[in-house]
Amino acid sequence: AVDPGAMPASVVSAARVGYATLFQRGLREAGGVLVSGEKTPSYWRFRGTATRLAAVAPGAKLLMLLRDPAEWIKSRWAQGKGLDGEAFTRAFNDALDDPNMPLYALCKDLPYGIADWLEHFPREALHVELTNALSDEPLEVMRRVEAHIGIMPHNYTAEALGMHRNAHAPDGPDLLDAAARAKVRKVCEPYVVATEQLLGMPLREKFGWEL
Repeated sequence: AVDPGAMPASVVSAARVGYATLFQRGLREAGGVLVSGEKTPSYWRFRGTATRLAAVAPGAKLLMLLRDPAEWIKSRWAQGKGLDGEAFTRAFNDALDDPNMPLYALCKDLPYGIADWLEHFPREALHVELTNALSDEPLEVMRRVEAHIGIMPHNYTAEALGMHRNAHAPDGPDLLDAAARAKVRKVCEPYVVATEQLLGMPLREKFGWEL
């Protein structure tokens, strides 16, 4: 993972300004009432993040949404590529042939990042859901999340329950073929197994991997 302390000060400053601008705009649009959050905050696995949060909010309840590594890597790789169909599948499979492809860090960093959080928070503070469960049973997932956080159940609309769908997913047939899934599994499985042991969850089974 990238150590934010190694980033140039100008980059860190620009990022902070960008976040501040987005949150201010959100406050205006929400009429002054806003619950803010971030999707896929990569700094969750940066060294020191869990330490700082534990110092500020030792009783925090944590929520992690995990995705099948093959789907996760495909989604990140596809952004900005402008490819579809056979061209996408061929280019993506070629990229996966390199075991040092940077996006493999998404699964390689997973057990180390989670272990760091579990050094600072008890296991019961961390609730884990899977994106495929959110797709298959969104209301059930939200009820479990509400129970973990300790809030009253909300009356969600059908539209709200459908908002989890990945905006980066291409239209049409699944572009992640069996060959690509096998390549990702070959690299990522040891790290997924380590994550299973940390969380006490059968992640490979939940991802639909044959055991």
